[in-house]
Amino acid sequence: MDSAKSHQIVADWYSAMGRFDWGPVMDTMTDDVVFIINPQPYTKVIPYTGRWVGKGAFMEASKIRNDTSQLSGLDVRGIVAEGNTVVARITSKATVIKTGVYFELDIIQWIELNEEGKITLVDAIFDPVPEMNAFVPGLVPGA
Repeated sequence: MDSAKSHQIVADWYSAMGRFDWGPVMDTMTDDVVFIINPQPYTKVIPYTGRWVGKGAFMEASKIRNDTSQLSGLDVRGIVAEGNTVVARITSKATVIKTGVYFELDIIQWIELNEEGKITLVDAIFDPVPEMNAFVPGLVPGA
């Protein structure tokens, strides 16, 4: 697929996500899409980290996030595409509902699309400490 088309598909996907317009969000992904959200043993305090496979798993992770955090912003800072691979830099702003602690994440997402223009992989790379401290205040001292 051409880079400009990949860029547009991902830009539209983020736009739909920012509007909570789940139809286009789901239609842009393959049925077996893989989401990797910082699956480390030390990130278990964040309930939606891990490896999620399939649209249903994506929705489950999204529901867990929405049930535990109030998203207040999703800013796309940049998108770079080369063929079927797209890298995006986004800022996510949220508050953990249980603790009331606000946090921001600077996230890089490595995204792969198939030849039909559907997202097959999203690998989110970010420093989890601000979110970990929002779920468990003081968990990482000095952060």
